[in-house]
Amino acid sequence: AADGAAAGEQRSEEGEASPPEPEAPAREPEESAGSGLHGTGECRPCAWFYKTKGCQNGKECRHCHMCPEGEIMARRKAKVAALKTSPAVQPQQSQQAGRGRNDSEDGGQVRPMASDELEEDGDGGASPEGSPKKVLLSDKPSGREPEESVGSALHGTGECRPCAWFHKAKGCENGAECRHCHLCPDGEIRERRKTKVTSLKKAGTREMELNMEQALLHVQQQQEAMIAAAQWQYQQQQQWAAMAAAAAVSPWEAA
Repeated sequence: AADGAAAGEQRSEEGEASPPEPEAPAREPEESAGSGLHGTGECRPCAWFYKTKGCQNGKECRHCHMCPEGEIMARRKAKVAALKTSPAVQPQQSQQAGRGRNDSEDGGQVRPMASDELEEDGDGGASPEGSPKKVLLSDKPSGREPEESVGSALHGTGECRPCAWFHKAKGCENGAECRHCHLCPDGEIRERRKTKVTSLKKAGTREMELNMEQALLHVQQQQEAMIAAAQWQYQQQQQWAAMAAAAAVSPWEAA
């Protein structure tokens, strides 16, 4: 009888196990406020419509309820695949792979950069291939003679803007229509930058000297004011002492 009672208690404990979680109901797509662009690829699928609790906003939801289940994940995968196959990403991957091979061939040591791999900043002109303003020094000067361009009208006044591509090996793609000056010699951009930096340094030094002179003058004026105040106070004390001594003399002593 005791064994039967224990078995019954064990069966009752097993019967009280937590019930399985309810599965999400099979929900059919339906229209919502955000499904107006469904089918154009510009709608935004709702992330809650196919959940167990569903979307609380119902038909007022601004996301699309017409998209099938898993549409968000499918679009995300398609976007990642498109980014991987885009031409802007492939050159970067090939460069990284090439750098990895070079590092492995060099035994993991860092190869020093050659002088022609260093970069310099261009100040004017447009890139022939739409690349950024930073260019490699491998584009050596072509020895091209200066020529007129649209931007060379102010040449000689110091207000023209030298073209950063005219003296490169490939030259300037805009030619005579370039809005930068083609009459400036090679290296003009670098010289102007050095001149500007030097002038800024001189201006800063001069300003610092002026501030120092003003500070010293202010301190000198304060010292003079303090000396004048001390002299006036000393004179007042002398006068008070003389008056006190005169008042202390009795009339008989004065006679």
